[in-house]
Amino acid sequence: LIFCHLTASYGRDLALVFETNQYLTDLGFVKNTLEDSEMKLLLYRCLISPASCGALATVHSTNQWLTELEFSETKLEALALKLLCEGLKDPNCEVQKLKLSASFLPGSSETIGRYLASVLICNPNLTELDLSENPLGDTRTLKELFVFANSLGDTGVQHLCEGLWHANGIIKNLVLSECFLSPASCESLAQVLNSTRSLTRLLLINNKIEDLGLKLLCEGLKQPDCQLKDLVLWTCHLTGECCQDSCNALYTNEHLRVLELMP
Repeated sequence: LIFCHLTASYGRDLALVFETNQYLTDLGFVKNTLEDSEMKLLLYRCLISPASCGALATVHSTNQWLTELEFSETKLEALALKLLCEGLKDPNCEVQKLKLSASFLPGSSETIGRYLASVLICNPNLTELDLSENPLGDTRTLKELFVFANSLGDTGVQHLCEGLWHANGIIKNLVLSECFLSPASCESLAQVLNSTRSLTRLLLINNKIEDLGLKLLCEGLKQPDCQLKDLVLWTCHLTGECCQDSCNALYTNEHLRVLELMP
């Protein structure tokens, strides 16, 4: 379809064609006015091969108008998802919503998790990820949670801590470095220290914790259920005033072996 004066309003009609015509294999748009708001690719109950995902991955690097990608009930092999994720990690990729509902094969949850985690790290534009109705396995396999260099803030940490309280003690290593945290976050974190016996390592590097924040953390450290072994607070705006609270926590908590404090 070259120089056909097509606009976004024709998108719905074309979508209906795809649902009813099983023989259409190539469709080209050249020099048509398709608005960016209509750039969504929806694939429902399709047989997508790794080669197709490789081709689709190249689209992410060249088409900056594609903002939503949906696979529904489309079984993706691990290799196909890997190729797709490589495209999503491209610096030019503008995809904001990725929906993969009921699209994974059983027994591949660990591999899938690694691929998607790499996308979340590399693609700052991706704000919505739908993994509903997929066999992701037992959530108790999640032992480490790294939230590094994100604008989580105090409100985000509060919500995160609410999830940790209901996780029945599975997280062992929690990293919240460079997440724009203030002393307000430490009250929620102190409650996690008191209620989550699995947590043994907490890193809060480069946050504005201050002496008040450490005081609140120490209250959690002194609770009998706290099992924390390592607490790292580098560049957290601490002063000498925090020393007494730190000493009291070390004296009370027999599990705490490493306490690293830097101004």
